Amino acid sequence: RGAGVNGRRTMGNALKKTGYFYASFTMGYSGYMVYSNKEVRNAFLGFVRPVWMRVKPTSKALSEKKAEDLETTSGLEVLELWADCGQLFPLYPGSVDWHGVEENPHLKSAILDTAERHGFPKPILEVTTRAPMEFLTSAEDESFDSIVSQRHLSEVEDCQQLLKEAYRALKPGGVLVAWETPGSSKCKLPHKDEEAVNYLEDEVGFHEAEVDFERGGPVVSIKARKKRNFNMGFLFGNLGARNR
Repeated sequence: RGAGVNGRRTMGNALKKTGYFYASFTMGYSGYMVYSNKEVRNAFLGFVRPVWMRVKPTSKALSEKKAEDLETTSGLEVLELWADCGQLFPLYPGSVDWHGVEENPHLKSAILDTAERHGFPKPILEVTTRAPMEFLTSAEDESFDSIVSQRHLSEVEDCQQLLKEAYRALKPGGVLVAWETPGSSKCKLPHKDEEAVNYLEDEVGFHEAEVDFERGGPVVSIKARKKRNFNMGFLFGNLGARNR
């Protein structure tokens, strides 16, 4: 009798382990199928991301920090890369002309709904099958007043290329706003404030830059401005008018 009980227990444990194996295999295979097929992945994220953003919204500290950084875009035309679900809309200052790029077409309705909800009546949304980095590299020189990377630099495949292409595409006096995850080493940007500023100004070409790797907080801010052109024609025109 004891042998029979032990046998049933052994068989029960074996069936349980087999069930766990097949459940794990099924979940793993489903995940593989979702992420190996771009269209399936985009459709999946188009459903999950908006729900996730409602269930777990951005923390108050992070929102306040990003809103403070975005004040530099006030009154400007903004190109936002990786618009995602439009979670930056409530953080922009009131007067911006917004143009966003997002490669997942299934997020379009979430972006436009968020824009309308936060008082952006006419956002220009570029839904493109090209990655936002490809969109940026194809932009003409000096095209935008400001560029915002919603995705953190550590999540960008080549963050240094992003910085250099943003500099090229910014108009004189234009502003780049980006963020980095504290402690991440994926982006090759120096993680000391002075060294990062030197890189942005000396290597990339920005006129002035501000970073806060060493201050601590929910996110690292990277803000950089391109040098304004000095209009000599305007000056000499005024002098000529005075001499007449």
